Amino acid sequence: MDQLNAHLDRAWDLLTRGDLRGARQSARRALSVAPDSPEVYALLGHVAHREGESEEALEHFEHAMSLDELYLDPILGAAEVHLALEEFEDVIGRCDDVIDMADEPQVVADALLLKFEAMFLRGDDLRACRAVLDGVPAGPYENPQMSYLLGRAWYDLGEHARALPLLDEAIVTDPQNSDAWYFLGLVREAQRDLRGATLAWVEVRALDLKEPRPTWALSLDAFGRVLTTALESLDGEAADTLREAMVMTLDVPPIELLADGVDPRVPLLFEGLDRPGDPPPPPDAVRFVRLFVYQRNAERMMPDPAEAAEVLAELLRSEFQRALRGELPDAGLSVELPLSVRAAEVITPGRSRKSLKPPAGAAPAGAKEPEKKPPTKPRKKGS
Repeated sequence: MDQLNAHLDRAWDLLTRGDLRGARQSARRALSVAPDSPEVYALLGHVAHREGESEEALEHFEHAMSLDELYLDPILGAAEVHLALEEFEDVIGRCDDVIDMADEPQVVADALLLKFEAMFLRGDDLRACRAVLDGVPAGPYENPQMSYLLGRAWYDLGEHARALPLLDEAIVTDPQNSDAWYFLGLVREAQRDLRGATLAWVEVRALDLKEPRPTWALSLDAFGRVLTTALESLDGEAADTLREAMVMTLDVPPIELLADGVDPRVPLLFEGLDRPGDPPPPPDAVRFVRLFVYQRNAERMMPDPAEAAEVLAELLRSEFQRALRGELPDAGLSVELPLSVRAAEVITPGRSRKSLKPPAGAAPAGAKEPEKKPPTKPRKKGS
């Protein structure tokens, strides 16, 4: 059993740190030691779920349940998979089973939070959702993420006064929790504490930049190609407007925009759009559209990298309409530039690129292209 526990502990540690391949290898070693262990199959289920293999994850969780029907972790694990698949009835049924069987406050709290999320996403009456959260047992909790999870849930319900102390507690417990900082910023912004929100945004940006990229993350060049494909797939007003836009990619929004209240996880921003009600530009200014795409933030919205172009295209369509309606802030370049620019391709930092070509006749005689530059945690639940 000591060997089994060593493999299990190592696998959970690797899973928490995002090393899915290492976690799976350690879990397989544990399986060779104890082929009928429900804990091992539950662990394999969590690994498969993190890898996006929902069917495999459910098979492992079901097998763990068959080996020990009183073991609650695989039931909650299966509920998480059903939630990701938007199978809300299955989530609620699994959670009710756990609530009926559990006697530990932490396990009951886990189940109630999952049930709340399923009900909220399903669009249930907010009073019913609130009643589920009100039923969460009082702490202290074994799970250090609990304050964050509860704070986020109360934020979802618009209960900012209840969310604030929980999120404050969450960042004291774990100052490296970028999600806790993010929702703290949202709550502070909702309460008109713009200074406090900005401080939270700065923390989020710094922590997000420290996070390792997903194993499937695209290179700068590959992301640029995918973005070009997405732009070329547009039609209608979005295509007409963005066909000759200057398009630039960055990791995350620059810190200057955060001081203006821009969400640090916004996936893209526009500048220079002609929106209804906007004042006309100065007579000597030639307006052109700039599109800034923040790769790390866009990647958060890509559950499957194979669908990156489709996700980006849909994002461009929806955010373009939001920007036209004034629901999306400008990228911060408020000064109209007295020149005309047309982008020949997506521009990415550190990537070789052609010059931005002005209209015919606008470039000075003998102008040369610039010199090309070379490229430079799931948690283990109680049972």
